[in-house]
Amino acid sequence: MTQYVKVTRQGEICCFQEGIELPEERLNVFEEDECMWLLREDIADGNTNWYDHSSNTWRTRELATLPYSRWVDGAWVQDANAVSIMRAEVQHRIKEKRLQKLFESDWTQFTDSPLTSEEKAEWATYRQQLRDLPAQHTETTEFNSVTFPTPPSGSETMIRPLLVGGVDP
Repeated sequence: MTQYVKVTRQGEICCFQEGIELPEERLNVFEEDECMWLLREDIADGNTNWYDHSSNTWRTRELATLPYSRWVDGAWVQDANAVSIMRAEVQHRIKEKRLQKLFESDWTQFTDSPLTSEEKAEWATYRQQLRDLPAQHTETTEFNSVTFPTPPSGSETMIRPLLVGGVDP
């Protein structure tokens, strides 16, 4: 059974096809979708093979090492728009986690908080560090590289007052 592969103008493999016979006039010509059908020949997979239109040969390449990369003129290129998307995703995740940490520490700044003035000041500094975090990571593309500030020492033994049905327990 004949197998076919569809490639872009950059040589990227779009898809594989078998089980149908394509008319010969559809092979080796770019169609409306800017792709061309070729006979499938000794291609390991779409990740490591690409079609070099200038020499009409299949070539092998390394896997992309950067996220949001695309194959352009025989090399991996990280799309500038993709980097912006990654930065936006990191900002979103930072703000989401920061909001949770601020919410969890709101009680430390209430007037009836059981903390001393010094402890409140430590918590206020911690909360400001949380607020400053997004501005410190505008170029960051990996959330795992973000280090969140550490709450004041001794905070792990403090129990956050809980409101149940709007009433202190």
